[in-house]
Amino acid sequence: MRLALACSLFVVAACAAEPTPAVDLQPSVAFADLKPYTGMKKAVTVKASASDDHGVYAVELLAGDSRQVVARATQEPFDIVWSTIHVADGLTAVRLRATDSSGQTSESEPLTVIVANGTTMTEPAYLDGNSGNVLVPADYDPAAPTVELDKKNHWSNPAGVTKIMAVVDWAVPAGQSPWEIGLRVGIGECPDSGTAIGAEVVGTQGPLFLSVDVPADQATTGMHFVHMRPANWSAHKGESLPYSVHVYLVK
Repeated sequence: MRLALACSLFVVAACAAEPTPAVDLQPSVAFADLKPYTGMKKAVTVKASASDDHGVYAVELLAGDSRQVVARATQEPFDIVWSTIHVADGLTAVRLRATDSSGQTSESEPLTVIVANGTTMTEPAYLDGNSGNVLVPADYDPAAPTVELDKKNHWSNPAGVTKIMAVVDWAVPAGQSPWEIGLRVGIGECPDSGTAIGAEVVGTQGPLFLSVDVPADQATTGMHFVHMRPANWSAHKGESLPYSVHVYLVK
């Protein structure tokens, strides 16, 4: 009896002494310096920040809704060289995916960039900023407006621009119905006295993208504008909408 009890105590002590297996954490990964709506052309370097408790095996750059692997890095620093020449001009969502030494993966939040593989692509300096807030007064009357709902940003075009690409983004505040936003670009001081290039695009979800070729019979230099308007303002009286707008000039 004493022998059986001693063996039982030995087994319990031995089991209690076994260490708890360590939890293998998933890797973490994020863009180190890439900002939303950055202009991308030809070969670009995307810097990633990745870590894991047992080491990061690789970091991949994924492009588009299909999450196609377009480039990868296997050692620190995780600087990923991406050739955009096979990517269509316009908006592209990119993500990072990290894989650790045991095969676990994690993805970063998606980030939207602008691809334009022209000879040069620049973002002009705005005369009045590239972000703001649309505010519709509760008593707004279009027949006797007290505020300007439309937002107009201007820049001076350099010579040789053949294409203008614009994007406006917004996030609808909690409790509000969708906003319908219109976007267009043109030549002159504003849409009222200027000339639109191409047609307006309208959408209810950001980002909203517009790309227009500058016609040969229209001036490429001088004052230009990007115009954003709340098309369904009547459904948003007493509400406001923060937004950002970016423009890229392609030669």
